[in-house]
Amino acid sequence: MKKYLFILLLVVNQFIQAQDFSIDGVYRPRIEFRDLVPASGLDPITLASHRMRLIVNYKNDTTGIKTRFVLQDARVWGNTSLSPTGDNNSFGVYEAWGQYNFTPKFSVKAGRQEIVYDSEEIFGLSDIQQQGLTHDAVLFEYKGKTEITLAGAYNNNTPLLQLYNAPYTLSNYKNLQFIRIGKTTAKFKGNFMLVNNGLEYYAKGKTDSIKTNYYQTMGVYFKYLLNTRFFTTNSFYYQRGTDQFNLSLKAFSIDSKFSYVAKPGVSILSVGLNVFSGNNKNTPANENNSYTEPYGSMLLTTGLPGYYTVLNPTGKPGINKGLIQPKAEMLLLLKKLSILTVMHLPFSYGELYDAQNNKTGRFLGAEYEIMATYQISKEVKFNLLVAHYFMGGDVENLSSPFFGKYSNFKRDPFWAICGLTFTPGFFKSK
Repeated sequence: MKKYLFILLLVVNQFIQAQDFSIDGVYRPRIEFRDLVPASGLDPITLASHRMRLIVNYKNDTTGIKTRFVLQDARVWGNTSLSPTGDNNSFGVYEAWGQYNFTPKFSVKAGRQEIVYDSEEIFGLSDIQQQGLTHDAVLFEYKGKTEITLAGAYNNNTPLLQLYNAPYTLSNYKNLQFIRIGKTTAKFKGNFMLVNNGLEYYAKGKTDSIKTNYYQTMGVYFKYLLNTRFFTTNSFYYQRGTDQFNLSLKAFSIDSKFSYVAKPGVSILSVGLNVFSGNNKNTPANENNSYTEPYGSMLLTTGLPGYYTVLNPTGKPGINKGLIQPKAEMLLLLKKLSILTVMHLPFSYGELYDAQNNKTGRFLGAEYEIMATYQISKEVKFNLLVAHYFMGGDVENLSSPFFGKYSNFKRDPFWAICGLTFTPGFFKSK
């Protein structure tokens, strides 16, 4: 009897050891000062907000199952009454996915999930926003000497019992597919990616004919270690197809950076260049050469000059006039403190003209960012972001359908964020 009891306890112990279960939390309160539209009559805003996440992770090495559930509340302080009676839609499911490993190298992952790659230009967290960014998707992943990911998503915003097709009214893709093929060695990390976006719209002049246009983003990313002190990071992406305005999309982006490790583990200095294609006076009426941000974190790439991704003067998506933007970075990594300082010098990719239709220069000013993190304790850190865009040069010859001419701006755009991030670990099985 004792022998069988010992065997049973041994089996149970092995089963428990094979499982990894944890419950964690994130609470990120912060205060922001935004003076991003400093036009006449529009005052800056100061607001407090928070992100709350309850995270449940489960992993079983015996069965090959891994799951993650994340509940989130992201809201501005004061946007509900002290005794609320309704739902302000701030609380919801941020992540809910399951993964099954067919083999140690091949798996499928399905559900609402974060998709993050490389410099986050194509797929990123958009972590500067309190609400973050997730996708309802299925991913098939192979992780061997070569890494291959195949993924797809198909969206509806109809009730579960809907019996007929209806327009997709959210500003997301209707469907999406992508393939990513990557390789990593001691000195090299690179990949090729092809993303197909399906954007739904009504046929011109009709309200009962739903159409889907497709455009593709394809390109390469690579990071190469030249030696122990120098490395380079580069990407090139090309876009083609038809956008949601039924325009022929032909656009590209280039991001190149050369970095020097001034002191290993402490400081890195970088210089680089961003190029985003754009439209100009000679762009055909049925064509769009403006690079359209996919689902990444454009602020990480462009800084506040990414302004022109949402304030372009045609109503078309993307950076209308495009950008040619030299940049410089300095990263300091101290024991508890990290500081990243970035400087951008944006130029218009497309030609600019004044009120008399005379061609002008393309210089759009200068912008700096300071991002700092201080680790107060194991579960608490302080975060700071300051971004200031000094509009100048020929920026007065740009305009926006939302806010008019940038020359009407009374101040230079400014953004500051400071706050705390709490990351308590409530429970861990091993």
